[in-house]
Amino acid sequence: MTEQYGSVNQARIHVQRADARWACAVEGFDPYPERLQRLADAADQERKALLYAEVCNAPWSPLNVGPNFSPAKHLEPGHRPGPDSIWTNFDNAVTALAQALGGDGHATLAIAFGKLSQAASTLADELTELELDEQQPRQQTG
Repeated sequence: MTEQYGSVNQARIHVQRADARWACAVEGFDPYPERLQRLADAADQERKALLYAEVCNAPWSPLNVGPNFSPAKHLEPGHRPGPDSIWTNFDNAVTALAQALGGDGHATLAIAFGKLSQAASTLADELTELELDEQQPRQQTG
């Protein structure tokens, strides 16, 4: 016997709210570390809403976004700060998210959003450190 935790309608509302927060975070105009932290927070809200949808047995509709999926142009290579090497985990999480969007259910997509949340948060910290390093005056030797 499957236990019902909430209604499908409640799950839809949670997912719609998380989607709205996600859309705002993706299109934000804050400096990159703050923008990425907001994106991480929004991805975590998506994760929670999708897990709720899973336990409520909400119907799943896969979405095929294709191989060139990107949450936003300013998050693509060539449009973002810092060396490409610090973006690797983020890029891998975006690829996993694209695959999960076309996958088999809310739980799989929730896991992908969780990984994206972690990657964006870590990246925000790394970019903050880079900014701080660039702001420190160079000591002269001599």
